[in-house]
Amino acid sequence: MIEAITSLFTLSWHQQRQYRPLPSDVTRSFVKTPGGDLELLTSQPKHRDPSAPAIFFVHGGCGSAGVWLEWMSYLHEAYGGTLYAYSARNHGASYTVPYLRMVYGTPFTALAQDLTACIQAVEELEGKEGELVLVGHSSGGGLVQYGLAQSLFKCRALCLLDAVPHFGNL
Repeated sequence: MIEAITSLFTLSWHQQRQYRPLPSDVTRSFVKTPGGDLELLTSQPKHRDPSAPAIFFVHGGCGSAGVWLEWMSYLHEAYGGTLYAYSARNHGASYTVPYLRMVYGTPFTALAQDLTACIQAVEELEGKEGELVLVGHSSGGGLVQYGLAQSLFKCRALCLLDAVPHFGNL
C-alpha cells in the first residue's frame, strides 16, 4: 500500500505535439495565435462547387483535428466545399502548455479565442465571413455554442453531435 501511495509522487505529465499521418487529400498548416500555433487540417474538393460552403470541424475534449480525417476523406469525394478541422491547444499538433496551467489556468474564454482565431483565418482563406458550416462534437460543440452566444463569430449553419451545452457539463 505504501508503494502505491509513494508512486503517486513519481507521476508526471509530458505533452508533446502529435503529428498524425495525413491522407493525400488533406494538408496541415498552422494558425498563429498569441499563445502559439494551432493545427489546421484542410481538404480541398476534387471538383469545387462555388455555392457549397466550407465546413469547419471542431473536436471534443479527448480528440484532435485528426478525429475528422475519415469524414474529410469521404466528403473530399462527395462534397464540393473545402473542409477544415482544427486542433485546440494541447491537442494534436497544436502548441502545448503545462498540465496544471491547462487544467487550472486556462479559462474557457481562452479556448474560445483560439477557435475564433482559426475561424477568422479560414474566413480569410475563403473570402467570406459568417458563411462556414460549423460541426462541433462533445465539448467542441459546447465551445462553438459559446462562441456563437458571445458573438465571437457567425456561421451559415451549425451541426452539433452529442454536444455539451455552452454553459458546461454540470
